[in-house]
Amino acid sequence: MPLLIGFTARADSQRLDGFLTLTLRSNAKGPAGANPDPIDLMIGDGGTISPREVVRLEPVPVGPDDPPKVFSFFATTAGSVSSLRSTNRTSTGQPAPVWVEWTAPDPAPVAPVRLWVVVRDEQGGTAWAERSPQLQ
Repeated sequence: MPLLIGFTARADSQRLDGFLTLTLRSNAKGPAGANPDPIDLMIGDGGTISPREVVRLEPVPVGPDDPPKVFSFFATTAGSVSSLRSTNRTSTGQPAPVWVEWTAPDPAPVAPVRLWVVVRDEQGGTAWAERSPQLQ
């Protein structure tokens, strides 16, 4: 049974409204699936990032990357993300690039910037990674 959940997330002066469809199930249709394998998040080349520099945020699967997955990207108030979602498969089932771009803030904030990627599989499983890049 689908359950629609609405939310509002706030950080400083930014606001994000959204929704999520959560599938509720019972054991009547068999056991639930497992969460996807853990992932890592590669930020650029892993080095220090300059103000306004554009770097790739690339989810790196730890296990097999076969089933279709959706990736969602989140950042604290600093910088901007080019796209909030990506997927590892096209609509025809071909492999697709999963990275998005993040533009570093100018000037660098006092507090550390935190970036997240959340992976969801087609059975409702979820895994995520959080990283803080080094800013100049």
